[in-house]
Amino acid sequence: KATGKDYGVKEYSFSEYDPNKFSEVTGLTGGSIQEKVWWALRDLGYSEVAVAGAMGNIYHESSGFSASAIEGNGEGNGLCQWSFGRKEQLHNFAASRGKDWTNEDIQIEFLIGELTLGGGADGYATFQFTESYYEKWVNATDIREATEAFCWGFERPDEGAGNDSMETRNEWAKVYYNESITLQEITI
Repeated sequence: KATGKDYGVKEYSFSEYDPNKFSEVTGLTGGSIQEKVWWALRDLGYSEVAVAGAMGNIYHESSGFSASAIEGNGEGNGLCQWSFGRKEQLHNFAASRGKDWTNEDIQIEFLIGELTLGGGADGYATFQFTESYYEKWVNATDIREATEAFCWGFERPDEGAGNDSMETRNEWAKVYYNESITLQEITI
């Protein structure tokens, strides 16, 4: 499903997979939070380049994919350092599900809602990308382009902070992209 390729498999038993690696919230799959974000965004149809750009940003924003990360001034929360109205929406969404805002699956579902035209997350999330940057992110053909588009169009940091951190964001995006290529080589 995530790759869009038909390998001719007609039947498959999932009994070998640990059911604890599947989220009770949205069916997210993966053994780590990074895997959950990667596969959630790939399942939405985003390219590996676009997803890697998002991953580099999320890594930087949350100090290494920490769902409980809190910005130094206390405003930004979680994987994407949601702040102000977006933070309030995240907290309200988590409360509506009887979960804490630090729950990684709640945050991934909220992220999906903010990347979905028309919103999502039971109406708590609204589409957050500026249109021109969304198109740049979705259609990016290189890591730097995807990383910059996600940074400026979705994360929207202070210009100075964004410029100062762009190399770190790009380096981590490359790491996640290269890991995806390695996995493809192993499974094909």
